Amino acid sequence: MIEIVQDQNEKSRITKNVLNTIHEWFGIETYRNEYIKGVKDYPFFAAYLKNEPIGFIALKKTTEQTGEIYCMGVMKEYHHKGYGKRLYKAIEEHAKNEGLKLMQVKTVEKGTYDIYDQTNKFYESLGFMPLEVFKTLWDEHNPCLILVKPL
Repeated sequence: MIEIVQDQNEKSRITKNVLNTIHEWFGIETYRNEYIKGVKDYPFFAAYLKNEPIGFIALKKTTEQTGEIYCMGVMKEYHHKGYGKRLYKAIEEHAKNEGLKLMQVKTVEKGTYDIYDQTNKFYESLGFMPLEVFKTLWDEHNPCLILVKPL
């Protein structure tokens, strides 16, 4: 079941619990803590299994017509079971209802790390296309790939 979450503390709690299970993607504590705090300010959907949150997605509006997946995660044991796609569909519907025309997401450039190649495949399966790579936006070891999708 996918539900919108309004309570700021609950958003942070869910984010912390999920990100702590997927250190392969969110291993840098400083950035993980930024996401845990940052999700409070954005539209937020959670995936539940037996009334327990197992995943989430948060949407940041970057312009009047563009939204960005601010942060997204599904507990590792629930990967490849459709929860991520359902979370994305919920946030995409929300974005469309808000009048947004374009969705973007930042990830690590393809071919840099196997784990992020999986992330890129996931976003491509949702219809995202590569827009541009910024080699030093984060740092030289993590070239930032921006993917976009028209809504």
